Amino acid sequence: MRVVAFGDSITATGSGEVRPDRHWPRVVAGRTGLEVVNAGVGGNTTTLGLDRIDRDVVAKKPGLVLVEFGFNDCHYPPGERAPRTSLELFERNLDCIVEHVTERTDARAALVVNHPTTREGEAHRAPNGRSYEENKRTYDEAARRVAGRTGSLLLDMEAAFRAAEGPLASLLISDGLHLSEAGDAVYARAVEDFLRREGFAA
Repeated sequence: MRVVAFGDSITATGSGEVRPDRHWPRVVAGRTGLEVVNAGVGGNTTTLGLDRIDRDVVAKKPGLVLVEFGFNDCHYPPGERAPRTSLELFERNLDCIVEHVTERTDARAALVVNHPTTREGEAHRAPNGRSYEENKRTYDEAARRVAGRTGSLLLDMEAAFRAAEGPLASLLISDGLHLSEAGDAVYARAVEDFLRREGFAA
């Protein structure tokens, strides 16, 4: 079975500080024997993802699509008073992604609730008065809502990282968002466990 991992830099190439053979899509493929197509693009929002979904997802004829977006959507660019993607548009975009997957392929869609970051406190305060992490959590909740109303699967990286041994900072590089080698290992294990639990891998 072919799994398409569709997302941003967390899916694409990680931080650049992790060896390619340790990055989670490749680790998951090696452990499960499944074909994992990496359709991640660094910096992508859900809007940019929709622009390429036919080429990068539908054309690959997947059996499962892991949908991982949100880190760029919730980001406030320097000098801007609004995030790159409003919460309302983010939720509509996820609905559209699920619709594309279910209507144009024979695949199931699995929405990823993103892992936590350490971007909290005054240093990471956004124009709306919340920290980056606080804003991200509202987008995570939107992913949960979309999964619930569309009947999509849900892969909860928030829970997986909170349950991991050691401090959260050890699972991330110095930017407080991208995965360290230890973080990629936790991510890979969570995806593998999900695939086995849902019957996509033996």
